Amino acid sequence: QYSNVVFLVGAAWLPLAALAIDRMLRLRDWRYVVMLGACLAMMILGGDPQAAYHALLMTGIYALVMQRPKLSGFGALYKLRNDRFLSGMLLTGFAACAGFLLSAIQVLPSSEAAKESERAAYRRPRSIYEAAAYANDIQAGRLAHVEQPWQEITHGLIGPPDPTTHHERAYYFSVGPWRFAELIWPNVSGRMFPTNRRWLSLWPAEGRIWTPTLYMGLLPILLAVAQLRLRSGDERTRWLSWLVLLFTLGSLGWYGLGWLAREFCTLVLRMDAEKFPFGSQVGGVYWLMTTLLPTYVNFRYPAKLLVVSSLAFSQLAALGWDRLFTVQRGRFVQVLRWLGGTSAALLVIAWGAATWLSLLLAPGSKDSPLKERVAGFLRQHADSSLGPFDWRGSATDVQLALFQTTALCATFLWLLNKASKEPQHAGRWQLASLLVVALDLALANYWLVPSAPAEIWREPPAVAALMDTSEHPRVFRSNLGGGWRPAAFGRESSHKRMSALTQWERDTLFPKYGLNHGIALVESYGSLKSVHYESLLHVAMNYGPAQPGDDGRPLPPGSTLRLLGTDYLLLPDTYLPGSKNKLFAEKVNGNLPPATALWRMKTPFPRAWVVHDVETLPPLPRRLDLGALDGRAADVLFPTDPLTRQRKSRDFRTTAVVESDDPANLLSTLRDASIPPVEEKCRVTVSEPTRVEVEVTLSRPGLVVLGDTYAPGWVALLRSAEDAPAARKEVRIHRTNRIFRGVVVPAGRHVLTYEYRPGSFYRG
Repeated sequence: QYSNVVFLVGAAWLPLAALAIDRMLRLRDWRYVVMLGACLAMMILGGDPQAAYHALLMTGIYALVMQRPKLSGFGALYKLRNDRFLSGMLLTGFAACAGFLLSAIQVLPSSEAAKESERAAYRRPRSIYEAAAYANDIQAGRLAHVEQPWQEITHGLIGPPDPTTHHERAYYFSVGPWRFAELIWPNVSGRMFPTNRRWLSLWPAEGRIWTPTLYMGLLPILLAVAQLRLRSGDERTRWLSWLVLLFTLGSLGWYGLGWLAREFCTLVLRMDAEKFPFGSQVGGVYWLMTTLLPTYVNFRYPAKLLVVSSLAFSQLAALGWDRLFTVQRGRFVQVLRWLGGTSAALLVIAWGAATWLSLLLAPGSKDSPLKERVAGFLRQHADSSLGPFDWRGSATDVQLALFQTTALCATFLWLLNKASKEPQHAGRWQLASLLVVALDLALANYWLVPSAPAEIWREPPAVAALMDTSEHPRVFRSNLGGGWRPAAFGRESSHKRMSALTQWERDTLFPKYGLNHGIALVESYGSLKSVHYESLLHVAMNYGPAQPGDDGRPLPPGSTLRLLGTDYLLLPDTYLPGSKNKLFAEKVNGNLPPATALWRMKTPFPRAWVVHDVETLPPLPRRLDLGALDGRAADVLFPTDPLTRQRKSRDFRTTAVVESDDPANLLSTLRDASIPPVEEKCRVTVSEPTRVEVEVTLSRPGLVVLGDTYAPGWVALLRSAEDAPAARKEVRIHRTNRIFRGVVVPAGRHVLTYEYRPGSFYRG
């Protein structure tokens, strides 16, 4: 994610925000209040509200640091100078208000969408604020169906997160503490690409990687560490030091005190990991942030906190840089000598280990149980995208890391020695050191900028050429992440793999390459996905056809795919849409990417249709409970047969399920049995991003179902086909079939228009 534009926008505005924070709190200057508010707004408008939240946290930390503590009579309590602290908080509040007002056009619609997203849904409360709401539901009797609700609160706050929920995903991309070795030795963990040579990925406790390296340069990190001052020093240095400490610890995320206790109990005490009562995240800084800070639980990925740490590290390094060539740094020289000697010793050990492993695995070497175990271990850790584990490349990376640090220590020792002997030329040696730092970073991180031929993006995706894209088809593309790749990628390594992988992903519409060619995806990645849609897909997949070698049932049943208006299926070539004897799609032959099969759905639903048989259900509570959402999705998609007590698919061509708080009025409007049904017409005549028009001809009142997502901001306008457009009247949109829009239309010829008029956008 180091090349994700959204997060680069937040990171780009952070230094200016830090400057505004410093000037605002130290000088009490209102100009910097406006400057900070503008920075916050630009972060939010750039798509990174979490960076703005972090900037406000930085402000609060600075305000606390500026309160120089005074010991009480017993020497144990601190007394704050409340006037200065409160004035700082007041200025921060004004800056936050300015940022909100400048970005309200995005904040208000995003907040509205977030309330209906999977980030806001939970089974158990994840923060003290959700716990308070949960406790209120207990007192009101709304959780009578939940056994031991108070224990649910405890489990939600300090227990393991529920699987496949946002609470669990919030801790993805946590930074393992062992990765901090990368701050000293560049690429010592092995490079992530273009070949599979990152040996740290073999570590059982290692999780997903946010950034391939943490290396910032040897001299900058040593200078920054030398400047750390938590209690002494000036206010700015102490502020930067606290930022380094808190945000670096926060980046550990999943690896909290609970993780340490869990590892000890399972590895040393041989305790069953499933019986360990605490979540691994408990006791960590990131856990405290998600539990105690308002709405912070809706964010995710602890590694994002390293952006603040990196900024603070760089500023501390700048402070140390100014003093490095003007002050005697005997201790710093000792650190360089010790680090250089240690790196040289480790280099000899790493070279010896690599030589021994090369002799052990060399073709023609003597067979032994050890050789078989090592070779088997390496075979097991082939990557489906990058190929077999490249242990030789991994060993080379380790040796180069140790050699580079050794050489840098020797170089900086020589430069510092020359500067001390020739103080009149200190500027010359300082410039030379700066050039060495630049060379250090270039050698260590050049591989982080991969490239691919521009021709890859000039041609349409291969599968798009086999589809009729004139009607904007909807495609279900199996979202299997790194598990679905051509078999050749896993068998062979290639230094051109990044280009080949980009070409294959584009040709197979992963993750959103089809959008530029008029192709809509039924399932795709997103940062703010509707929890109702996600719940429906999740439940449907539990009833989908089994696939060879995959117990996860990654494909919904045909009835659900038809309901979603799916026109094509893009699947691994080993998958079948249904059983061998009963396929719900037909195969499309053509020049397809490897390991890929394209299927055309049989009898897909139109985008809009009419039903007269309507079943009503009461709306779900406003609090998004995942259990209730999944239960409702199952009841809508697969109602229970009263005779067999088994769930079966619902026929949505003739029936619709409407969630209404006034079912009697809805059903009475639709009930008109005196008119026999005749052929009816319903077709979409206008399809634009913010406007959809449907022409309807009915012999009796009916419910027009539009297969587009039910979402806030849409209004429905109805008029007779003979009337002028000005005669349109607004009618109610009902949540239909869990995720769609339904409107009751009387008999006759009518024009139904949906327009997107989000009030939150206009208010912003």
